[in-house]
Amino acid sequence: MASVVLLTVLVLCVSFPSRAQDVRPHREYVDKGYCTYTYVVPPGSRTGSFSPPRLEEQLAETKEKTARLENQVDLLMSMVQTLLGLQSDLTSRVDSLGAQLELEQNLTRGLREQETRLQTQVQNLTWELQEQETRLQTQVQNLTQELQEQETRLQTQVQTLTQELQEQETRLQIQVQNLTTNLYEHDAIIKHQLQCNCERPVPGGDIISTTTATLPREWTVTTQPSTPPPAKESTGPVTENDCAEYHSSGVTTSGVYPIGLRLPADVEAFCDMDTAGGGWTVIQRRQDGSVPFNRTWEEYKLGFGTKSGEYWLGNENIHLLTNQKNYCLRIDLLDWNNESRYAEYSTFRVSGESDGYRLHISGYSGTAGDSMSMTGAYSNNGQRFSTVDRHNNAHQCSQRLGPAGWWFRACSFSYLNGRYLGNCGDSCPDWQGVMWYSWKGKSYSLKSVFMKIRP
Repeated sequence: MASVVLLTVLVLCVSFPSRAQDVRPHREYVDKGYCTYTYVVPPGSRTGSFSPPRLEEQLAETKEKTARLENQVDLLMSMVQTLLGLQSDLTSRVDSLGAQLELEQNLTRGLREQETRLQTQVQNLTWELQEQETRLQTQVQNLTQELQEQETRLQTQVQTLTQELQEQETRLQIQVQNLTTNLYEHDAIIKHQLQCNCERPVPGGDIISTTTATLPREWTVTTQPSTPPPAKESTGPVTENDCAEYHSSGVTTSGVYPIGLRLPADVEAFCDMDTAGGGWTVIQRRQDGSVPFNRTWEEYKLGFGTKSGEYWLGNENIHLLTNQKNYCLRIDLLDWNNESRYAEYSTFRVSGESDGYRLHISGYSGTAGDSMSMTGAYSNNGQRFSTVDRHNNAHQCSQRLGPAGWWFRACSFSYLNGRYLGNCGDSCPDWQGVMWYSWKGKSYSLKSVFMKIRP
């Protein structure tokens, strides 16, 4: 309010020019605004009809200026009123802003208090989590120590059981050798008593002597590869020990033939008399997916399938075959474009069940690439056989990749007993089909596979 009054006084001072009067007779005083005349009349002079020059004009001019000044005063009063209104609005706005500021200050104080509470809660939770983490670490350490102790105990038990099994296997082998020797001696005595020998020529000029008498089956046991086979029954065709012997005796037609193993009855196998000179005993064949290969340990041990179609000869039969002579393995592969490749291994042998039917394979040659005997984590050489119900490898490959039986390590670059997936090209599930990695990679399932052996 004081500033408004000061502004009004300043405007009035500018609008009213200062005036001065000169009382000296007959002199004119000039201000920068207008002229003022003063007349000194001697006493006793006549003044009745005397009038200063231009007095009326000056009065009119004064009235006009007075009117202008009144207008200016009105204008100033209007401005003062406007300013007073603005002052009132500003006061209201200041009061409103003050209230809003106070509200924000209250909110800020509330937020700071809430932040303090939350920080306290976070610290408490952090302490609790640290304590719980410490307790869990202690529990994990205790469990780890217990597991290590249990693992040590189990390893000790496994070593003990392994040693006992080895000792038992040794005793059984000695017993088998003794029984074999006794049977051979008994067989020789019988043949000497019968004294009825028939000679059968074979290619190459050799003569194999066989008896024509009927002997019990359990006496006709082949004891050594270099020993001529003992007597066979004369009531039917002569049963050879493998397809190579059939081929040597003049058989040249591929088909299913009985082979004489050290078993209670003859085992049949498909003989390939055409490929690479013939005489191959087929131990595995896949060609149409008609026989599932997701079998148990016992099924893989005894064999399954149809000898004229898809089949597995049996781990026990393969073991007996490959441990009577030195065998090589040939694998014939065919893709869905009817392109063929093969792989041959000069050494192929499978150990007995007590050793997990461990595979011994080496000496690769061929056109398909080596997917079995190469060195490294994916080699099959030296690995025990695994099935869905007996895992002889740390990665449980039989269960993960099919499932089916095979010689796994981590798992394998070959998987010829894998799922028969058909013609899915290069988009088959990885590592799960009838796979030969060195030729077609991990995502191709082959059309047909033959695994065959001969001395």
